[in-house]
Amino acid sequence: MRLRRFTGPDASTALRRVKDALGPDAVILQTRACPEGGIEITAAVDADLVTAPLAVTATKPVDLADVSRSLAELTACVRELDRAVRPPSPGRNSPHQTSSPSTATPAGRAAARTTSSEVTGVGQLP
Repeated sequence: MRLRRFTGPDASTALRRVKDALGPDAVILQTRACPEGGIEITAAVDADLVTAPLAVTATKPVDLADVSRSLAELTACVRELDRAVRPPSPGRNSPHQTSSPSTATPAGRAAARTTSSEVTGVGQLP
């Protein structure tokens, strides 16, 4: 038999931890309230039923130059897809043009030329 103790802020969390670690065949031996709060559960399971934890494999060090190249390739792909999905709207000469969509129409240009002194009631006291 393999015995383990599990704690949690409540019984359902502690029981979930028991089942995650020991499986559905675990037997609850003791349940008690912890003095600092929460629940402690002592559970057991047949040692043959417990699977060994996965061994941690050593990973090779990350080459930042490779990551940087991959990121640049992905960025280029995203830009290309973005251009394919959203082609430039008619009337725009360059994708780098900085005019806002509100000034693309004659009414928008006229509104952009309006100053705050021409707008009645703005900045004026009664």
